Amino acid sequence: MAEEDLFLASLHYDQGVPGLGWVFFKEVDSAVERVVVNPSVFRVIDKQLKLRKVRLKRFPYAIYFTIEASEAFVHDVIHSGRDTGFLPERMK
Repeated sequence: MAEEDLFLASLHYDQGVPGLGWVFFKEVDSAVERVVVNPSVFRVIDKQLKLRKVRLKRFPYAIYFTIEASEAFVHDVIHSGRDTGFLPERMK
């Protein structure tokens, strides 16, 4: 699901300003790199799921991930204005 959401967000930004979709992808890459370098620095937002989030700096999106066996797993990239109540179902 994260890949599809990223693709749609990129298309949306490119329709408004050509090339902005690429900037969006680079920002996502930067946020993922911050997670890879030090995933435990991001607070747990759901203790049961051990779900964490990192916000993008230039776009209203957040990356939701978990840490398992010293590896970070990205579960979704979601617009900040969107309800995240569906995340537990997507993580199954």
